[in-house]
Amino acid sequence: GMTGLCNTKLSATTLEHSQQSISETAVSKQLNSSTECRYLSLFELLSVTDDLSRSLRQIHLFARYHENELAGYQVEHVASNSLFQEHGLKVGDFITTLNNIALSEQSLWANEIRLLPQLEEFSVQIKRQDQLIMLRYIIGGNLQCM
Repeated sequence: GMTGLCNTKLSATTLEHSQQSISETAVSKQLNSSTECRYLSLFELLSVTDDLSRSLRQIHLFARYHENELAGYQVEHVASNSLFQEHGLKVGDFITTLNNIALSEQSLWANEIRLLPQLEEFSVQIKRQDQLIMLRYIIGGNLQCM
């Protein structure tokens, strides 16, 4: 009757759920990746993007190459009390992407930086030791960190 049908439906959903969480765990184990989410006011963001050359004096980035291709930027120094430090960047971090754009695509991400104030969120991927960390920044707080 009806009860048998109901049970089948339930177990299928449960199975789907357990499979999903297994594959998610496998992925994060493999890469040892995590996400950190932070809120950033538009004012804070503009203080960085409006005068990039001044902002970049608060953080020393060292270009790293892999087989003659720019692989990303290593953080060599972060000024204490700077926005960069406050919002999660540490010495030794290796920045690889901005909004999933590889930092090797210089013209693309340079343009992306100019567009950041128009977005509701952006992300920066870093390698820290053997971890991949996605730094997710929510601008102005319209969205929620989940």
